[in-house]
Parts: sequence; C-alpha cells; structure tokens
Amino acid sequence: MTIDRVIRRRILLGLLIAASFGLLTAWYREVDDGPLHRAQGSVADAAVPLSAAVQRVARPFRDLWEWGRGLANARDEVQRLQKVNQQQAVEVASLEQQLADTTDYRTLLGFTRNPAFSGRLTAFTPRGADVIDRPVEPDAVRVLIDAGSADGVARNDAVVVGINRDRAALVGIVARVNAHSSMVTLLTSPDFAIGASVPARQANGIVRPGSDPGSLELDDVQKRYPVQVNDVVATSGWQDQSLGVRSRLPPGLPIGVATQVNDPGDALVKVIQVTPLVDLDAFSHVLVLTRKGPA
Repeated sequence: MTIDRVIRRRILLGLLIAASFGLLTAWYREVDDGPLHRAQGSVADAAVPLSAAVQRVARPFRDLWEWGRGLANARDEVQRLQKVNQQQAVEVASLEQQLADTTDYRTLLGFTRNPAFSGRLTAFTPRGADVIDRPVEPDAVRVLIDAGSADGVARNDAVVVGINRDRAALVGIVARVNAHSSMVTLLTSPDFAIGASVPARQANGIVRPGSDPGSLELDDVQKRYPVQVNDVVATSGWQDQSLGVRSRLPPGLPIGVATQVNDPGDALVKVIQVTPLVDLDAFSHVLVLTRKGPA
C-alpha cells in the first residue's frame, strides 16, 4: 500500500511537470493577447494590492534594519575617530613638550654665554639637570633633580632657571646630594635665607620667605638706601677675605623684583616685598652652578 502511494505521488509529480512544460510552451508560442497571457495579467493585477500591502507592512521593519545598521556603522566610525584623535592628541602633546624643552635648553645655554654673567661665572661650571620629582602638595618647597655628586654637584650650589635668552634667575640651592640626584630647596622654603642686594641702589640685605605664600622679603636694608618698586633683587655673593670664606652663590644672580617697600618711621631698616622672577611651580629644567675649586 505504501508502494502504491509512492507511485501515485511520482505519477502526479510527472503530470505536474509535464503540464508546466506544456503551459510554458503554449505561453511562448501564443500571441501577446492569448488566453494564457490574459490569465497571467489578471493574476498580476489581483496581486498588486496584496504586494502593496506587504510593502507597507515590511517598510518600517526594513527602515528599522537600515537605521540600526547605519547606527552601528556610525558608532564604529566614532570609535575609530576617537582613537585617531587620542593618538593625535598624544603626538601633539609630545611635540609641544619637545618644543618647550628645546626652548628651555636654548634659554639656559644663552645664559651661560651671556657676557654680562660669564665674567661672574669664571669660578663656576654650569651643569644641566631635569626635575625628576616635584611634590604634589600645595606650596611645595623642594624638588629633586637628576644630577648629583658624580656630576660635580655639591651642597649649597646655586640652582637657576632661564627667564629669557640672556638671563637666568635663582630658584633655590642644593640641600642634599646623592650620587646621581640632588634635593633642591626653593626660595620659598621656611628655612631659606641668603645674602642679597639691590645692585641699582647698592643696598644689601637678606632674602627670606615672605608672609604670603610664594612671596619673598628682603630684610635688614638700611633706610638710607632709596630702594624702589621694580628694582631687581639679586644675590650678593658675599665673601670675607680675612677669614677666607665666601658664598657658594655667584654675585648678581637675579632673584626677584621689588613689589613693595615698607619704610616704618620708627625702624632703622626697611622691609621690601619681593616677587620671584620664576614660577617656582612650573620649571622643568635647571642649571646647577658648581664650583671649579674648593668652596
């Protein structure tokens, strides 16, 4: 019985195939307005409304698919552009740092070649160094540099930073020396004090940290010296030939500018407010003025 069913199915399939070939042969052989062509046109006309309805139903899904694919492509493109932007930002930052470093090095080199200072530096050898550690807390008063005793650096050596192509200003002195690094005490450290002068007025005194954060004071200036606002305060480079002692700081190194002159009527000395010439929170490269001979 199963065999008869299979045979009947094969016979039906053969009849359908034969009928299909017969209809195709008749369709190709008849004229355009023949019965088969007319039947085909009727079926097509009847299917138009159904096709339109299917298109209307399918269009939102198709649009949603296209929107999702476009959104995914846009997201991938945004991520790609963000990566490119990050890479370019890193490259720009690196180039800017290289430019800043080059500018700093040229400024320091110009200072060592400036005739106005080279005469005072005959007893010193400038040694370049980079700041390798700077405390992050506010009002930090020390930095670490990558030059030490192996480079000829000694305690109390002057540390300067370039302020233009011809001048450099004092930012601190070496407080502790290791073989390949040194701790520098900045001008604003509470225990900082050095002999200083106002060269334009031939006035001498002592520079100490001021009462305001980041400020300095020039104390013990006798009242007879007419120090004025905007006068440059520099190192005095004191020495006592009779005792054979001298400062490790060369004379004439700029420290800051007088911004206020306090002249109390009942006092014998003036107190002068001084603003450092260098931003003590920003420099990255320094020169250490090491002595060529014994201190």
